[in-house]
Amino acid sequence: MKSSVLFIQVYFLHVFVEKLDIFRMQTTSSWILLYISILLMQNFSAAEKNDFMTNTSKLLDSLLSPDNYDRQIRPGFGGPPTVVLTDIEIRSFGSISETDMLFSMDCYFRQTWFDRRLKFRSGNLTVLSMDWKFLQRVWTPDTYFLNGKSSYLHKVSAPNKFVRVRQDGQLKYSMRLTIQTNCPMHLRKYPLDKQACPLVIGSFAYTSRDVLYQWKWPNPVAVANDVTLSQYDYLNITLANHTETQPRGTSSLLARFILRRRRGYFILQIYAPCAMIVGASWVSFWINKSDAPGRVAVGATTVLTLVTMGFGGRSSLPRVAYATAIDWFVILCFSFVFAAMVEYACVNVVDRTDFMKLQKALKDQQDQENNQSAEAHKENGEDITIITEHSDYERRRPRMTRKVRPFRWKKKKRFREITRQIMEEKWKPDRGSRIDAYARVLFPCAFGLFNVLYWTLYLYTIDDEIPDDITF
Repeated sequence: MKSSVLFIQVYFLHVFVEKLDIFRMQTTSSWILLYISILLMQNFSAAEKNDFMTNTSKLLDSLLSPDNYDRQIRPGFGGPPTVVLTDIEIRSFGSISETDMLFSMDCYFRQTWFDRRLKFRSGNLTVLSMDWKFLQRVWTPDTYFLNGKSSYLHKVSAPNKFVRVRQDGQLKYSMRLTIQTNCPMHLRKYPLDKQACPLVIGSFAYTSRDVLYQWKWPNPVAVANDVTLSQYDYLNITLANHTETQPRGTSSLLARFILRRRRGYFILQIYAPCAMIVGASWVSFWINKSDAPGRVAVGATTVLTLVTMGFGGRSSLPRVAYATAIDWFVILCFSFVFAAMVEYACVNVVDRTDFMKLQKALKDQQDQENNQSAEAHKENGEDITIITEHSDYERRRPRMTRKVRPFRWKKKKRFREITRQIMEEKWKPDRGSRIDAYARVLFPCAFGLFNVLYWTLYLYTIDDEIPDDITF
């Protein structure tokens, strides 16, 4: 098969040369000589490749021979610690759970260190790129995530990890991981808060005298440009190295991802509806105070709706022992709605009190008029009985009292004049209506002032509780 291919190649070469009139082959011996030359060249190239593969295999065998290499012993054993340079490339962020306080990401996790036992010289070969099986034959750092909850290596369609070995003995170990870590959250400003989710990297067994972790600058943690989160905005990242603060004296790395919660969902689902419900409760101030069923129905409906909508939003939060920012907003909105109901109760009490005072004033005025009439008749020497409205004596109407009926008509006329005088002079306008008029102005102004103070405090004055350091 190879001879046929070679013969075809020689033939096309001969045709090409003939057309160019550069060189012509007339004899069969010339054809054979050219064929043999090309065959020798290809065989030499194949032999060279085989020698290269053989030399590479021999090189690896010599580097990893038991006499030269023991994977259970770290590089530079007995000397200074092995420095492991670490960098991370984040491909995507996973879900962030406030209830469980968890944070996850999908990333390429890379570690670089020097192992002088793997230095080599092999002509033009400068880097050996090896798959995951090679890692079973060399020493690797026992890196783990100190605050990890559940992490795993991607294995489709093969374990997603590899290693590259340079001539000077530098190893670069890369793998694709999904990391889930604990993210302690401070929710006093929820949902107007920022959170700092940490990622702590360290050695499981080695102390800082054996392995020393450092970030690989200039770009130790890179985040892809297309990375987005559904509920948060990625702001920045802070990095730190820890060596002496660990209880076991181990070396570790800290990366804190600063995230700001998106507020649009909460404004549309909680803040705006609660504010509208508070505004709806003010409708009762324009309903006639005598319409008790209407005003009570408005108050009860707004209170129940606010309780269901406002406090129902805590289902996605852990049961913390303090009130969050959204709790204070709902509580104060509830206070305004409840105050609107109390306002009507006050109007009702004041109105009823004023009515009782009016009745008492009318009764006192009537008694005074009756006494004056009786005294006037006594001065004239007349024996007369004072008749009031709806009295039994009036219904019986004896003959001796019929003479005073004109006085009774005058008394009714006087009663209407007294009523009109009291209503126009002493009780105008009534206090219940004045309370409603004041409430129509005071409630919106107070709620507006509350909103100004609330948003100013939580957006500009109260700082987020982001710790300066994290200790594990």
